[in-house]
Parts: sequence; C-alpha cells; structure tokens
Amino acid sequence: MQSTLLENHDRARNVRIIMWLFLGLFLAEMLVIIYESSILNGNDSFLDAPYETEMHDIARAILAIAHFALLIMGAVFFVRWMARAFENYERAGGVSLFTKSAVQWAFFIPFINLYRPYKVVNEFWQGMQDQIFKETGKLPDYNNWLI
Repeated sequence: MQSTLLENHDRARNVRIIMWLFLGLFLAEMLVIIYESSILNGNDSFLDAPYETEMHDIARAILAIAHFALLIMGAVFFVRWMARAFENYERAGGVSLFTKSAVQWAFFIPFINLYRPYKVVNEFWQGMQDQIFKETGKLPDYNNWLI
C-alpha cells in the first residue's frame, strides 16, 4: 500500500472545462437552429443573399465537427480522471472488485457501460467515505444524491 496520493485536480479541472465547452457549443447550436427555423418560417431576406445559405451550412458543419471533437476529448479526459481516482483509491488502502483497465473499459463497452460505471463510482464513494471515517471519525454519508 502506497500512502501518497497522486494529483488529480488538474484532470478534474479539464473535465469541468470540457463540460463548460459542451454547454457553450450547445448554446451556439441552439442559436443556429433558431436562425434556421426563422428561415423556414418565411424569412425571405435569407434567400436574397446567395452566400448566406452556404455560410449557414458551413457553420453547421463546423459545429458538428467541434461537437464530435469535444465528445472524444471529453471521453478521454473523463476516463483519465476516473483512472487516477481509482489509483488513488487503491493507494488509500481501498480494495476494489475491478482492475484499473476494467474501470477504464467499463465506460466504452456497450451494455456494460449502462451499469458498471455506476457500480465503480459507488464503490469509490463508499470506500473513500470509510477511509474518511477511519481518519477523522466523521460518519460516512452513503445517501449522497450524486451517486
């Protein structure tokens, strides 16, 4: 058992940044859709400028590429964060039913990714609450609504 925990704050910060970028991209996509619906509802001024339709299509393509890139980056950053959390859990003395690679693959394998990530995170949570109880004497909170 190793007693020093590895730094995980930067990885958590990266995941939060990706989530905020997703929110910003979602808002940009909503604005494009609102503009598109105004066109479909009879805003004929759009048809007067021939390059506007092409620019609208390019904007939609750029947003789709950005969405896909953020999705891939978000998955990578999130799994790296969870892998470090798992490693810290083991360094803190936690015993897991899962291996490090099983934790990482649990997010990508179809059908397993519907229930295994919940089990992994729940195990982390309960194990870390037990560790906190051992160190501080504070009762663990197993009824956390996030889990």
